[in-house]
Amino acid sequence: MKAVIFDFGNVLVDWDPYLAVAHLMTRQQWDEFVDEANFELFLQRTDAGADFDEELQRLARRSPQWGWIVPEYYRCFAATIAGEIPYMETLITQIKDAGIHCYGLTNWPAATVAFSAGVPGVRLMEDVVVSGYERIAKPDHEIYRRALQRFGLNAAEAVFIDDKPENVQAAKEVGMDGFVFYDAVDAANQLRARGLPLRFGMHNH
Repeated sequence: MKAVIFDFGNVLVDWDPYLAVAHLMTRQQWDEFVDEANFELFLQRTDAGADFDEELQRLARRSPQWGWIVPEYYRCFAATIAGEIPYMETLITQIKDAGIHCYGLTNWPAATVAFSAGVPGVRLMEDVVVSGYERIAKPDHEIYRRALQRFGLNAAEAVFIDDKPENVQAAKEVGMDGFVFYDAVDAANQLRARGLPLRFGMHNH
């Protein structure tokens, strides 16, 4: 193992899109909006490089009754980043102290990825591949291959960590090792089982 490659959302970054509009609506209303406007499609398309503003307009057209949410979501996007996932900064620091490189591979729109830069774990990444810039998103095999090429790694030298099982499965299909993220302690145990000398998490069971 020469490197660990991290997803961002809900691995390094505590991300909740509702928080952008929490001052305007309840979470139940947000859930209705997500269903009716097919917000998931908006996320998929912008992650894969579609123009953020155009997709916001399309979202508003799909469900006019929710159209007022759209500009607010963009205006308050910084609020969607609730902070860091607990203890990940500590874990990443120990991984790097063990001589292992740490990189990022995130599905994130180009228009808003800069907001993640303040999260401590993100700052510790040596390089990052962002789907919005690549115009291709996980679990497409191509973005994993681009990441390996960018980071100068063979697939067998990298361990990939993501909170979505389908993204981990795709990493395995291109030859990487990988596991699904639950929390920092579990991740430390998974990495220790792969031979990394980590102190973190040994007493936190």
